[in-house]
Amino acid sequence: MAKRLTAQTILNMRGNTSLFIDLANEYELSNIPTIRRWLRENKKNGPLTTKGALAIISKAINVPEAKLLEEVNNEVDKKRVPDHEPLGT
Repeated sequence: MAKRLTAQTILNMRGNTSLFIDLANEYELSNIPTIRRWLRENKKNGPLTTKGALAIISKAINVPEAKLLEEVNNEVDKKRVPDHEPLGT
């Protein structure tokens, strides 16, 4: 089952620069814009859903790891363009 951060987790993380720095250090990044992009995208099973990232987030916002994620199932990619011809024609 795919997981991503809950909306409440994202709200709790916003503006917490020290958290972004800790996550950047975890991923050996030299700056935090990548972390902010990952947070905006909130992809299914993205880099912020790893065990290491969840431990850092949980400690920073004082929320148990179990409450940071939500399950995502049968979500449609809104950017996908439908095929105009059936497969194999």
